[in-house]
Amino acid sequence: MNHSAADEVAGSTDRLHIVFLCNEYPPSSHGGIGSFTQTMARALTARGHKVTVMGLYPQSRDSHENDRGTSVVRLAHARKPGLGLVVNRRRLTRALKRLHAEHPINIVEGPENSLALVHRNFPAVKVIRMHGGHHFFYTTLGLKPAFGEVGSKNIPCRRPITFAESANSWRNRRGHC
Repeated sequence: MNHSAADEVAGSTDRLHIVFLCNEYPPSSHGGIGSFTQTMARALTARGHKVTVMGLYPQSRDSHENDRGTSVVRLAHARKPGLGLVVNRRRLTRALKRLHAEHPINIVEGPENSLALVHRNFPAVKVIRMHGGHHFFYTTLGLKPAFGEVGSKNIPCRRPITFAESANSWRNRRGHC
């Protein structure tokens, strides 16, 4: 019988090993994704799960720390222009493989594009968390964001969008804000 990683996680009553991919985990420079990841990691650790946060940071050496029981692995970001994607993917893949050999990983979770660096054959369930950054909302609205634009200041709407509103309802209101 052939079992998938999803079957293994679904049927497990033991504690899980969850890896969050995050390049802005506090106290490093962070925003909502870093704060969210820290809150989730601490809560899951408090419930007895093994949690590791792993990301790429602008530092010269890899570092490891403990945040209230959560293992935080900060990998040194590539410094060679034009090679970042290749080098960073290799560093992340090696670190995940080492970690998986020591403590098998059940779930790898991260925001939007973070899983692009994880090989699709990596033996864990992969979960993409949609935070709904400005690029997501521009795309949902059928708009083309200008390179380097940050935030939603140029999205044609007269009132701010609440967190609970879905992209669909937002798209349907376009022009009726």
